[in-house]
Amino acid sequence: DRDKMELPESSRFNYVAKSDYNWMGQLKDKELRKSIKENFDLCLVIGDMNDKQVKNINKLKVKQRIVTNSTDNIKFDISLYANATGIEQITNFVHETIEKINHE
Repeated sequence: DRDKMELPESSRFNYVAKSDYNWMGQLKDKELRKSIKENFDLCLVIGDMNDKQVKNINKLKVKQRIVTNSTDNIKFDISLYANATGIEQITNFVHETIEKINHE
C-alpha cells in the first residue's frame, strides 16, 4: 500500500493495493471497478494475494499475467523472484527479464 503511493500517476497504468478492496473483496473505487473491465496487455502482481484478489485478477481480460515475489501457488504465465525490495527495482527486473524472453 505504501509503495502504491510512491508510484507515478499515469493514464496507461492502474495500480491496485490491498487497501483498495473492501471486506467483501470488491474494489472500493467505482472508476477503477469500471476500468478493469477493459482489455490489458499485462497484469503484474507483486507479492502475495488473498483468494478474493486472485479471483478478481483471473477475471481480467489480459494478454499476459506475471507475478513476482509471491509464495502463493497461483498460476500465472510467468512467475519471477526479484531479489529486491523496492517497487521500482522489482519492475525494472521484470521489464529486463521480459525483454530477454521476447528477444530469444
